[in-house]
Amino acid sequence: MNIKEISLFPTFIYHVDNILDEKDRNKLLKDVLKEEKKINLDHTFQTNGMDHTKKIYNCLSEKIKTLSKNIFDHHKLIYNDFEITGMWSNVMKQNNDIQIHTHPNNFLSGVYYLKADDNSPSIVFTDPRQQSKSITPAVLERTVHNSSVWWFKPKQNSILFFPSWLQHHVEQNKSKEKRISIAFNIMFNGLIGSAKALTQSTFK
Repeated sequence: MNIKEISLFPTFIYHVDNILDEKDRNKLLKDVLKEEKKINLDHTFQTNGMDHTKKIYNCLSEKIKTLSKNIFDHHKLIYNDFEITGMWSNVMKQNNDIQIHTHPNNFLSGVYYLKADDNSPSIVFTDPRQQSKSITPAVLERTVHNSSVWWFKPKQNSILFFPSWLQHHVEQNKSKEKRISIAFNIMFNGLIGSAKALTQSTFK
């Protein structure tokens, strides 16, 4: 008997390695740490926002835009244009964490890992379908088929893309080393949707 698996309504996560060369990565790292030094916080340092159009961030912004377009085209989406609507850094010291949240009013979000090691805490994604947990049998091992949460260990100089609505958090940093990342959001510009299906809206 041949059992064919059909993945229905999947939630996509995309991971890409080797985003920047070492010279560009070190420039961004130096800039983020300079900002963090201005405000010495016990909890996770998070910038209110970063000007992703600044020359120093062009290397990362252009990679994000290129990869975002590849994702949209892979999903066969029709759109006029899109832009980075926000970008900010996160510096997690020892014992810091980031509480569960989503990224409202955006379509695609992501995080670039500027500095991370084997002991850096994971980003954890949570299945938003509450009804899927109504029956939870014991399992031999955790897989994407039987889990309601999933962990990704951060890898330095890599990037993760995920739907903006997907709930996620970062575990407590038990390492003495800082975990430094740059998060971002992507949203469409212009007309989105179908006039025929009464779903058309304009975004700016």
